[in-house]
Amino acid sequence: MLKYKNHTIEIKRLIQVASGLVGFLFFFAPILLGGIFNIGTAAGLLGFGGLLAWGLFRPKILPWLQNVRETKKGRLFTSLFCVLFCGGLLLVTAESALMVRAVVNGPPEDVPVTVVVLGCRVRGTAPSKAMRQRLAAAEAFLRDRPDAVCVLSGGKGEDEEIAEADCMYRELTAAGIDPGRLYREDRSTSTRENFLFSQSIIKDNGLPETVVVVTNEYHQYRAGLIAKALGLTTYAISAPSGVGLLPTYWAREWFGILYEWIW
Repeated sequence: MLKYKNHTIEIKRLIQVASGLVGFLFFFAPILLGGIFNIGTAAGLLGFGGLLAWGLFRPKILPWLQNVRETKKGRLFTSLFCVLFCGGLLLVTAESALMVRAVVNGPPEDVPVTVVVLGCRVRGTAPSKAMRQRLAAAEAFLRDRPDAVCVLSGGKGEDEEIAEADCMYRELTAAGIDPGRLYREDRSTSTRENFLFSQSIIKDNGLPETVVVVTNEYHQYRAGLIAKALGLTTYAISAPSGVGLLPTYWAREWFGILYEWIW
């Protein structure tokens, strides 16, 4: 019986080590391949690094924990850590469920809509990979809904040679989208400003006030929160992110959503 129990423990350790290593490498790859590091990357590295360390050094960690819990302060610390850890897991699970729900919130077919494409980084004068993903989703929707108009929203960053809106306009018109259907909002520097300035364009031009937001899937829920705070009714058309980048940006959104909930 003891032998069977020890065998089971070793299998669990191997699973923990393998899961921790794979997850750690998944979050480390964007740093190595694209120099991408954000709070989501840090959270992923910390979480999976902790799981990897637990699997590797569990026989040494457990006796140390037992010694710590023999003191009152140690019991308080470990209990607080467990509460915070479990609370964090519940929080990110709830956020992820809401994020998934936002992704599938597609627009109705019989309602006039204005598409709002949220800008992202321009590399010089060329769209980044994320922008190309959003433009592909916007182009497909505009071809499917020839009655829809579109606001391209994004200003010029310090490291960009042209405004994001101008880059998107150039790409969509080159793909054959009628320029008369496209409106450029080239002042915004944040998601909140994307919607605020796009809302002004919609009102000034008498465009449909039902908005279809085009952005990457991980960003849809937080974008919807911001739009709702401004009184906009929104639906989602999501651009798929690459498998290698999705975990990093998905984890980053957890912190962005929490910020929107609190502030």
